[in-house]
This record gives sequence, structure tokens and C-alpha cells, in this order.
Amino acid sequence: LLFMLPGIFILSLVVVYLSPISAGSSLPEIKGYLNGAHVPGLFGIITTAVKALGVIGVIGCGYPVGREGPMVQLGCALAYQVIRIPFFKNIITKEHDASKTRESEAQENMQE
Repeated sequence: LLFMLPGIFILSLVVVYLSPISAGSSLPEIKGYLNGAHVPGLFGIITTAVKALGVIGVIGCGYPVGREGPMVQLGCALAYQVIRIPFFKNIITKEHDASKTRESEAQENMQE
């Protein structure tokens, strides 16, 4: 037990000083974001790195931890960062424009 304490202490300092939003499972924050609430820094690079480091460290130290919540947050953050790459942004914009075109065509057909 004593050999785990320094690792957990260092990890807790990293969370407290670098990214306090990465503490906990982050599931309530993600639910709030999906419902339209803006949560600053939830999907930032620092938050993602601190969350990944924390999950790896806590599991490595042998503490029981629910991995589902942190993994959901890491997956959402990774998807958020990937979408910001210009190549993917262009693909998403094209698909969004195509769906708008289909919707407007369907509405025009209904009006006729």
C-alpha cells in the first residue's frame, strides 16, 4: 500500500493544478454537453492528456476504478479533436450540406 501513495499523490497534484475538470468520471459533464450546455475545457488537449495519464496511473497503482466513465470522456475528446482536423471538417461540411439539400427537396415535394 505504501508504494502506491507517491504515485497517487503526484497524479492528484497533476489533476488539481493542470486540469480540475478531468477529476471524476466526466459523465455528467458529457451529458450536459450533449444537452446543449457549454462546458469550457471539457474536450481540450490538456484535459484529455491529464485524464489519460490519471486513468493509466490509477489502474497501474492497483486501485479499483470504474474505467467506463473516463473512457467515454477520452473517446469523446478524441473524436472532438479529430473533427477539428481540416480534412475531416470538409467531409462533415459536405455531408451536412447534402443533408440540407435533401431536406429542402423533400419539403418542396411536399408543398407541390
